[in-house]
Amino acid sequence: ARSLHVHCPGRKKMELPSDAESFDSWLSARFAALGITDGEVVDYVGGIVKLEDDDEGDEEKAASIAEFLAAVTEEDVSDLCSDVVQCWGKVKQAEAAKATLNEKTLDDIAHDLLQREVQDARAAATAAAAAKQKSEEELALKKALLAQYDQELESDSQDSDGETAATGTGVAAAAAA
Repeated sequence: ARSLHVHCPGRKKMELPSDAESFDSWLSARFAALGITDGEVVDYVGGIVKLEDDDEGDEEKAASIAEFLAAVTEEDVSDLCSDVVQCWGKVKQAEAAKATLNEKTLDDIAHDLLQREVQDARAAATAAAAAKQKSEEELALKKALLAQYDQELESDSQDSDGETAATGTGVAAAAAA
């Protein structure tokens, strides 16, 4: 997972998680650094910050966390509370960006596949039209050759006995079919 960086005044740059799963680990580590190792406390604070309540903004969430942590530790946790809320905001942004990227990627793949199918269909239609045209040209040539052959037979037949032979008419009839 890609990490985010947030600079907190008076402290060195902290590496923050980029997804909800690593956020929980990060939160546990931050609390452990303050001597808070109770998993229920970490889960509770994580629940507060992850609430999707539109009525409660980041400042209210930080204040709720600070009020809760005041009962657990005597350390100044105001920066920690702000960091937690800020970190979760960054995680949500990163996950939304990733979802958008994945959606665009899937849309791009679907579009590319559709374009290929359209191109393949056009190529198949062009090939079929060319084959039909070739077939029609071959049929016309075949009819022309049969008609020519029929005329030659009629001509030969008239030359030999002066009458039209029945076989010549049969060739023309076969060419028409």
